[in-house]
Amino acid sequence: MNDTDAVPTSRVAPACPRWCAAPHGAFAGEEDWIHESEPLVLTEGVSARLRMSVDPASRVEDGPYLFIGSSEYTLHAAGALATSLAALAAEGMRSLTAKQPEGALTIFDLQLPQHSGHVDPHRGGRHEQP
Repeated sequence: MNDTDAVPTSRVAPACPRWCAAPHGAFAGEEDWIHESEPLVLTEGVSARLRMSVDPASRVEDGPYLFIGSSEYTLHAAGALATSLAALAAEGMRSLTAKQPEGALTIFDLQLPQHSGHVDPHRGGRHEQP
């Protein structure tokens, strides 16, 4: 079963992706075409959600996209952002270990490329050099 396979439950429309938590039938027209995940709270007032739309007549899909606050990311760009955040956190952990090696606790040890810039979601998640 992949993410767009239908999930046979009473909470979701017949063609909902398994991550959809939208209350289908509560809205009329195009608003009911939106599939939306439960929110992942990142910080106070900011959450992340998956969203996509499916035209019921043509079955044309748009998405899914990851929305963080009011910003929209392709899944590729969201993955690149996640990789960059993990690399940045790993770099911070390495600096803690260097300062206090005897008391440092390894929480995670990611073998990721060095952070070389910021992720530009408009360029498909590619890094821009500073």
